[in-house]
Amino acid sequence: MDLWLGRLDGLRGDAGRVHGPARACASPPAGARGGGGGPAGRRARRRLRSRVRGRVARAREKRRCGLRGVRAPADGAEPDGSERPLLRGHPAGHDRTRSRACPGARPRRGHVRGRLGARSRRPHRGPGPGDGRHGHRDPRLPGLDPGRVRTDAVSTVAVLGGYGVFGARVSAELARRGHRVIVAGRDISRAFAQAQVLGGGSHEAVRVDVSDLESCRRVVRGAAVVALCAGPFSALGLAAARAAVSEGVHYVDIADDRDYIRALHALDGDFSRAQRCAVFGCSSLPAVSSALALSLMDGGPRPAHARVTLFIGSANPKGEAAIRALIERLGRPVITARGQERGFGRPETVPLPAPFGPRAAYTFDGPERDLFPSMLGIADVDVRVGFEWAAVNAGLSLMARTGLRWGRRTAALLTRAAGLAPSVGTSGGAVMVELFWPDGRRAARAVVASDEGQRMGALPCAAVAHALATGTPLAIAGVRAPTEVAPAPMLLAELESAGLRLVDA
Repeated sequence: MDLWLGRLDGLRGDAGRVHGPARACASPPAGARGGGGGPAGRRARRRLRSRVRGRVARAREKRRCGLRGVRAPADGAEPDGSERPLLRGHPAGHDRTRSRACPGARPRRGHVRGRLGARSRRPHRGPGPGDGRHGHRDPRLPGLDPGRVRTDAVSTVAVLGGYGVFGARVSAELARRGHRVIVAGRDISRAFAQAQVLGGGSHEAVRVDVSDLESCRRVVRGAAVVALCAGPFSALGLAAARAAVSEGVHYVDIADDRDYIRALHALDGDFSRAQRCAVFGCSSLPAVSSALALSLMDGGPRPAHARVTLFIGSANPKGEAAIRALIERLGRPVITARGQERGFGRPETVPLPAPFGPRAAYTFDGPERDLFPSMLGIADVDVRVGFEWAAVNAGLSLMARTGLRWGRRTAALLTRAAGLAPSVGTSGGAVMVELFWPDGRRAARAVVASDEGQRMGALPCAAVAHALATGTPLAIAGVRAPTEVAPAPMLLAELESAGLRLVDA
């Protein structure tokens, strides 16, 4: 026993040398709980030794790293007006993923026992409030320059789901336009990786639950615009939109779900009173399709019928949320001007422009069925979708005919299968709108991407978010269609400048 107490006294001396007299651990008073020689006393001494050794190890690690946080003033500036760096850089070769002492490190689970890296049986208390997790922001991104953090809220855009198939493209386009991007999602490691790809030292990565109001509010607070690029929208709810209006932030999304868009319209009064915009469907459908339809209107008699076709190349990346959004509509009833139809049923051959040519397209429950009657006065609207592989079309059509409900598990299985399938075909795509007049006249126009067709779904979202972040007249506050914020000529010009072709078919 004397030997153990001697070792303990030595550790206390080390603690005093490292932390100073005020931080040294004092001996427990005589008669204190756990101070006896029985099992309770031995457990108390073991806990004390563990704490002392942990403190000594962390103090030595801090000295070895040479890291100290610099406390910046409230305005983030030095007395001479320059911005103050938040942290000094890590030394070369330092592994910050293992060091709890380093401010930029990922928190380790458990309590340090004896040596750095060991764990105790104590339950994990979770990350601290400043590590960029659970909705807390941390501008100190690994691999990025943490020296300067921009605080200009006018140019800040929070992208929820900012590392997905569409969200990553939206984030990259906004960063290219000079905006500060907050990449948010459930997976903080993927958010960090996407923020690193964006480059620069001002972007952030945070964890968010897009179905939780408070989590969304913490992320969007202080931003100018929030872009919702997660999915599927049928399972999200309106937490992100409610967070935006409560924090006085513009809202945009890439939703093509009719039920979600109808629910969003219920917040029109809230956004109008807050003098903010909520812009829905900033993607291929209905942003690009509505811009094409408006460009075809000649001011004469209204068309009697409109057909919208979305064509997707087989080599395009396929996210689980997009696949789930598609298969959830297979076989479900679609109310049209001609009656009720089955989702992904009644195929038609659509004459797409080169290089795709005539393709089979199937019934799709797209938002144009609600938007075109109010925007263009066309009551009979047909929306169709088709894939490059005939086998994919046949398989989805068969799933639709079964009458079964397909959801998350099927989407996860199909996503894994798509990842294993060979990349055969094109990564391009097309959106085509055809208008038919009662006198038999037809007009058609399409946006065609020979490759990277997913850009067509991301560029409208970035364009609308950019327009809102750089100052849009408050007269259009409320829930709006994409072309009410980014007019059709401007939106089509944006697509052409990105290398997509505008073709009269």
